[in-house]
Amino acid sequence: MLLNVLDYGCLLENALSAARAGDKIYLPARQPYVAPAGGWMIDKSLEIYGDGPGTRTVAGTVLVAAPGADPPTDVLTLAPPESAGYRLYNCYLHDLRIVGSATAETVGGRYGITFNPDYQDDRIMTHVRLERIAIERLGAHGINLRGKVPAPPAKPSSVDGLWIRDCHVERCGDHGIKLENAYVVGLIGVRCVGNAKEGLEATLGGGIALYGCVFDGNQQASGSADLVIGPVARAPRIDACVFRNFYRGNVANVACLLNGTEGGCVSGSSFEMPSTHAGGVGLRITDADSSTGAITILPNRFVNVQTAIEVIEKPTPDGAAPGCFIAAQACDPSSIALPHKPNDAPVAILGGGLLMPSYTADPPWLPHDGMLSHLSTADPLNQQLRAYVAGQWQRVDLL
Repeated sequence: MLLNVLDYGCLLENALSAARAGDKIYLPARQPYVAPAGGWMIDKSLEIYGDGPGTRTVAGTVLVAAPGADPPTDVLTLAPPESAGYRLYNCYLHDLRIVGSATAETVGGRYGITFNPDYQDDRIMTHVRLERIAIERLGAHGINLRGKVPAPPAKPSSVDGLWIRDCHVERCGDHGIKLENAYVVGLIGVRCVGNAKEGLEATLGGGIALYGCVFDGNQQASGSADLVIGPVARAPRIDACVFRNFYRGNVANVACLLNGTEGGCVSGSSFEMPSTHAGGVGLRITDADSSTGAITILPNRFVNVQTAIEVIEKPTPDGAAPGCFIAAQACDPSSIALPHKPNDAPVAILGGGLLMPSYTADPPWLPHDGMLSHLSTADPLNQQLRAYVAGQWQRVDLL
C-alpha cells in the first residue's frame, strides 16, 4: 500500500506508525520535514522515498535533524524489532536529502542514516538499498551502519547485503560513511566530499566492491585516509574510482588505505593532487597477509602524488611483508615504495605486464621480455631486482 505523508498531517512518524511491512511511504517535496526528538525509527520492511534530493534551483524532499537536541540525535534509524527476533529485512530508501540543520553551513544532529547506533549484540539487517540520497552536515557520520563481533557466547550483529548507489555524503563532522561487519556490499557512484575524517571506512566483514566512486578533500580535521578498508575485511575490490585533494593545509594525506585486508584488488582508479605535497600517498597497503590472498594492484593513474603505492611490512618476527602483485602504473611523477628486508613475502612489480614473487634463483622457465623478479638472498645488502631482457635475466640497478 502507498502512504502519502501529506495524508498523515505531514508527519513521517505518523505514516511510519500506520505502515505495515511491504508498504511504501511517499514524502512530496515541500517545506523540510523536521525530525522529532529521537529521530524517525524504521522497524519494518518499507520503501521510503521522495521527489529527489533537489538542487540549488530545484526543490527536493528534505529531512532535517531534530534541532536543539542535547545530546544530538539521529535522523533515520534502522531498528530491527524485538518482535521479529531483532531482524530487519528489505528496506529501500531513495530520492531524499538529509541535512543536519535547516540553516545553511550549520552542522547538526548525529547520524544521518544509522543501524545499531548503540552497538548492541545479535542485531541483523539484511538487503538494504540506499539510492540517490544526499547527506550533508551531520554532526557525526553521514551513514553509520555497524554490526558487532562480540566475545562468545554473545552473538554478532551484522549488515548482510547492502547497496549504496548515486549517494552524496558531504561535510559531516566525522566519517562520511562508516561500515562495520558488513557483508556483500556494493557502492556505485558514491561521492564522499569534505568530511571531517575518513570519507568511507569499512572494517571487518567482506565482499565490499566500489565502482565509480569519488573521494574528494576528506580528512578535513584528521583521519588515516580518504578511503580505509580493514582490518579483517575480505577481498575488497576498488574499480574506476577517483581520489582528489587528499591533503589538509600544506600537509598531504593518504588517499586509500588497505589495512590488514584478506586479498583485494585495485584497478582503473585515478589519484590526483593539484600539486605535489610532501608525504602524499596514493595507495598504502599494510598488515596484509599473503597466506590469505595476495592483493592485486592493476594499472592505475597517479598525478602529483609523491608516493603512488606504499607497501609496509607486517610487524611479525620474520619480517614478512604483504603478498602483493603490482602491475605497471601511470605515474606523473610518483614513486613506488616496497619493503626491502631479506625474506620478505612475495612482492613484485610488473613493468612489462607481469610481476613475479620472490625467488632464491632466477626462474627456470622462459618468461617474456619486460618481466621483473625479485631475487632474494640471505645477505640483506645483496637483494636484487632482476629483469628479463633480450633473452636473459639481468640485474636492475636503481639509481
